[in-house]
Amino acid sequence: MDRFAAFEGNLAADPELKEFEDGNASVRFRLINNPTRTDRRTGEVVKETPLGQSCVARDPFARTIAANAEKGTRLLVWGALKAREYTDRDGNRRTAEYLDVKAVGESWRFLKSSPQAAAAPAPSEEAAPPWPEAAQPGSGSAG
Repeated sequence: MDRFAAFEGNLAADPELKEFEDGNASVRFRLINNPTRTDRRTGEVVKETPLGQSCVARDPFARTIAANAEKGTRLLVWGALKAREYTDRDGNRRTAEYLDVKAVGESWRFLKSSPQAAAAPAPSEEAAPPWPEAAQPGSGSAG
């Protein structure tokens, strides 16, 4: 049974795209999260130990990540935690853990809204309905 997790962080380096002979692709990247908290007694911001997460994403969005994300891009990823065993150069058995990414998006955690966005007018009642006339509920027409 897979264990699923979400992770938010900044890309530690540009994503590494690998294309295969069958036309598929995968991308490897590492996210770093530098958590902070506010000390209740002093009110000071305290930096905690940085957390890192290795990630692998496959098509359909491997090429999208490689083309649109670069070192420093803040991403929010969700996927299955996986482990891969391998033998290192010295002959030692090792285990590498990574997140098999199933969904990815840009993080809006530190995004600032603009005053123009907050003051956007409400849609007018004269605006066109979101569906064609023939498909409006109660019109008796299926389309």
